[in-house]
Amino acid sequence: MTPKLREQLTYSACSAGLLIPLLYFGVQLTAMPFAAGYSVLKQTASELGMTTVSTVPQVFNFGTMLRGAVMLVAAGGFLGALKRMNVGPFSTWLTTLSMVSIAFNDIGAGLFPLPDDRHEGVFLLGYVFWPLSLLAAIWRSPEARAFKTYMLLNVVLTYGLLAARGVLGDAFMPAGLFQRVFGLVTVVPIGAAAWFVGHAFKQALDFRPAPQPG
Repeated sequence: MTPKLREQLTYSACSAGLLIPLLYFGVQLTAMPFAAGYSVLKQTASELGMTTVSTVPQVFNFGTMLRGAVMLVAAGGFLGALKRMNVGPFSTWLTTLSMVSIAFNDIGAGLFPLPDDRHEGVFLLGYVFWPLSLLAAIWRSPEARAFKTYMLLNVVLTYGLLAARGVLGDAFMPAGLFQRVFGLVTVVPIGAAAWFVGHAFKQALDFRPAPQPG
């Protein structure tokens, strides 16, 4: 594989992350017409994949697995892009593995719809680690100020929402509404990160040293 082709594939794979928020919310909107009486405020997204809720649960389940597959592609793109940006290996690999964990969670959620106990599990920890590791990866970037502020705000909101939910339960916010708000501060940033990392990767390529004549 030529370096030029590798760079193009890395950028394209990284940009695939832009699709994650669209798939997260788009799959739900596509599946809702098959679930009569479904409540966005009270019911979680995963219930759209249940045979007792939807007449065509495969729409949600296949869509969720597709999102997981796209996340795997994006994880590979982030790995290549962060390496080219000379980010430290620890934060590079932790970011990548966290995205892989999220991907496995989505694939597993589609393969094992509710009420299967395997629907969600330890792979959800990817959502905890990836924003922190990405922040560490880009912290020294001189052009990352606005993006770092955005990511920090989402991290604070993420943990704030979890704390409020843990203390107050449904009294804080109905399950369905909570999940959609939580998606805004955990899933949407994945798309924003794909844009930022892809842009930074292209800049790193533009400023690479020119090849010396032999």
